Amino acid sequence: MKVLIVDDSGSMRRILRKEFTSQDEIFEASNGQDALKLYDLHHPDLITMDVDMPGMDGFETCARIRGVSVGGENFNDNHTPIVFITANDTLKGRQHGFSVGASDFITKPFVRGELGKLATRQIAAIQEKPFAGLTVLVAEDNDATRHMLEKILINQGINCIAAANGWEAYEMLKSHGEQVDLLLTDYDMPIMSGVELCEKVRHELGMVELPVIFLTGMNERDYIVEIFKAGASDYISKPFIKEELLSRFKVHLLARQLSRSLEWKVGELKRMNKFKDQLMAVTSHDLRAPLQGIMAYSELLMDVDYIKDEHKDWIGSILKSGELLNCLVSDVLALGRIQLEDELPFESLCIDEILEETLETVGHMATAKGVQVIFETEGGPAVYLPANRNALNRVMNNLVTNAIKFTHEQGEVQVSLKNLGDQIQITVQDTGIGIPDALLANLFKEFSGAARVGTAGEASTGLGLSIVKGLVEKHGGSIDVKTEEGEGTCFTVTLPVAPAG
Repeated sequence: MKVLIVDDSGSMRRILRKEFTSQDEIFEASNGQDALKLYDLHHPDLITMDVDMPGMDGFETCARIRGVSVGGENFNDNHTPIVFITANDTLKGRQHGFSVGASDFITKPFVRGELGKLATRQIAAIQEKPFAGLTVLVAEDNDATRHMLEKILINQGINCIAAANGWEAYEMLKSHGEQVDLLLTDYDMPIMSGVELCEKVRHELGMVELPVIFLTGMNERDYIVEIFKAGASDYISKPFIKEELLSRFKVHLLARQLSRSLEWKVGELKRMNKFKDQLMAVTSHDLRAPLQGIMAYSELLMDVDYIKDEHKDWIGSILKSGELLNCLVSDVLALGRIQLEDELPFESLCIDEILEETLETVGHMATAKGVQVIFETEGGPAVYLPANRNALNRVMNNLVTNAIKFTHEQGEVQVSLKNLGDQIQITVQDTGIGIPDALLANLFKEFSGAARVGTAGEASTGLGLSIVKGLVEKHGGSIDVKTEEGEGTCFTVTLPVAPAG
């Protein structure tokens, strides 16, 4: 690292030199004029600057390095850290120093190692630029303060837009608001005050997420309450110091970065979800067409007399595999729709009718296995639910067919309905094989590997119960399971009842 030490005291220059390592290349100047020459010759990575020097003081030297033409040379360095080292460290002096481009201040006498640590932080900040690419709009009517704020922010790699009053800032936000990451506004300004500006930003422009920090010289409680009522995110009291300003900025800009990052990620996820949905729709169509052909031809071959029984067994396996794949495609599409849709279209439905439709639909499956399906209800007036017909039919079909699938021949499945007032409770209980403890934890999770073969060899995709849970929760309900291996399983679905009238 190349370091330029500027101080009119030889003993202080020797002390400062000890702050750096033997690997650092050190250059020394005893006044501002020599400092400018050495700066132009060596382009140092860090400059330490005394304030009080004969001829050209440290402030003027810093100002010239930052952008004023000197001796025919145009310096315009907004990046090299310039650290002022002074025994006369005042708030007014710091404000002046930051206004001409200072990076930081150290008070004489300083603790051994303090300058080295500060230099490391300054160099790291230049290299990392954590806020590079972010934009701050500064609304400040005082030219000197506004210029000082611009210098501080630019040195941090922040893009800075300046406005001389609230109205000017408001017009900038109206046209380029999406480019601004933080608004720093003075409280008291002509034409439009900071409070008026903040209220317009929040209500008229709808920029509720934009951090708004106030600069105010009034610390009375009533003023502070006023700015927060207007929608302020934070405030800084005047006169301020750079460290406090940057500390507050860091909190709000990091939050803004995180918010923008999350917005981008959410947008990407939505785009990918849409792409997935489109891909699944196309894929399912392209899969279903040949599957229908495979199943149809398999059924035809099963009825051909000259095909041997052994070969028909093979054809039967092809037919079962086709049916399973067709179910899998349907289940994956259903699962995708549940995850993608925020809400389902509801209507008022009679739950008794839904259950009767289900029992009629699965009746052939129960008859084929000799399983008796019993429907029990408490009687009384019909119960209506706010529900989606297709979704509720799918829930009940899945639960009852599952119960039949995992129940042995001549077993029993009992479906019961209870009215609990503001809720209804549906239970589907079987006398089947039960569910092993190892599968219970992931029973309602998609692609969990919980698929099992039924008691008569019925295939399963393993997605049915995850679909059921998703649809039940879309209705504001819940599902629970109780099971004992070898004794049977009971699923309980609880759903809210439609309000009267």
